[in-house]
Amino acid sequence: MIPPGEDERILLPYSRADQVALPGRYKILFASGYWWFSDPFLMRMIRLNPLFEKARWRVDALCRLLGLGQRTFTRCVQVSLGINCKRWLQTDRIVIACHLLREGSKISHVANRMGFRHASDFALEFRKLVGVSPSCYVLSEGSRSQPEESGR
Repeated sequence: MIPPGEDERILLPYSRADQVALPGRYKILFASGYWWFSDPFLMRMIRLNPLFEKARWRVDALCRLLGLGQRTFTRCVQVSLGINCKRWLQTDRIVIACHLLREGSKISHVANRMGFRHASDFALEFRKLVGVSPSCYVLSEGSRSQPEESGR
């Protein structure tokens, strides 16, 4: 874990093996529970997860934080993950929202944290990807976590 205030962008220096495996090409990777952006020109790995919220889950803002053109980053995501950038961010933020809801966060708080202006926008996007509304999801997850009562 990085102490607050320290630069979260420069985390892992490249090894010689990385330089051979990723010759001169940006990549998006998922490792150790985090999304990483490999920058072969500056020879570093950038943890993307903290930047998602800073960018309010917007591709253009994320690109500005990374110092990359939007077209370059979009192409990098497409080549690395095989899906478009917008779909990747939408899916990832709903996955994170599911974790937050399971931990007991309020739906309105999760919606705001995930970059939605209104809880109704969040509910619509959540329903599209998960298949149920956030409130139904919370109820179903809550019933799973409660121990069953034994019969007398």
